[in-house]
Amino acid sequence: MILFSSCSVFKMNGSNMRKRSVSYLETQIEKNQFQPEWFAGKMKVKFREGDEKSMPVNLDVKIRKDSAIWISASPAIGIKLEVARALITPGRIQVLDKFNKNYYDEGFDYLQQFVDYSFDFQTLQSMLFGSITEPGTFKESSIDGEQYRLDGNAYTVFLNGIDFSIDKMILEDQNRSLIANFDEYQAVKEQLFSLKRDYLLKAESNYLINVQFSKIKTDGPFNLPFTVSSKYKKVDP
Repeated sequence: MILFSSCSVFKMNGSNMRKRSVSYLETQIEKNQFQPEWFAGKMKVKFREGDEKSMPVNLDVKIRKDSAIWISASPAIGIKLEVARALITPGRIQVLDKFNKNYYDEGFDYLQQFVDYSFDFQTLQSMLFGSITEPGTFKESSIDGEQYRLDGNAYTVFLNGIDFSIDKMILEDQNRSLIANFDEYQAVKEQLFSLKRDYLLKAESNYLINVQFSKIKTDGPFNLPFTVSSKYKKVDP
């Protein structure tokens, strides 16, 4: 073990892995960060809480970086039937429940009614982009199989040993954790974007979210329509 740890190049499972410093790997992460000014795409989402599965949902998502996330939801039944629309900004969540004709206007902690995890706008945006939520917070780097591993305070990231794309992220928050796996990368305007994601949230309940992206666009601006008509009843908290 002493001999191997003193070498600068490791050969594992037939591939060469060179030991890299924290700063080097953070630089590669920064180069690979997918953070366009505008984003549009489609998502098929499967959600499970414990052993209970929900019906798959199709989402149309549009993002103006650091400003707004627009979402249109419809059940995955073969035809588009919009049942809800949301406009999320850094301090506010607005939701139109088109099925029940209800309107919600809440602070960001509204999400915690459904998922027992502390989210803010930047965390949600980073999850959608598939990027690092807390860059520059790592203290140690190592080699783990064919991946590079970066460890920080309650934060671990595994990078692909060839192109330094993110394979996995683990965030710890007291007795809760978020584990994200990324797969099926494609180039979007010379930046890598993961089309397939799995998110496991461990809290009082366990939540598993499977996401498949398609039809990605970054050539905005895009329209983010959100109008509350008199047909909707505002639901107070």
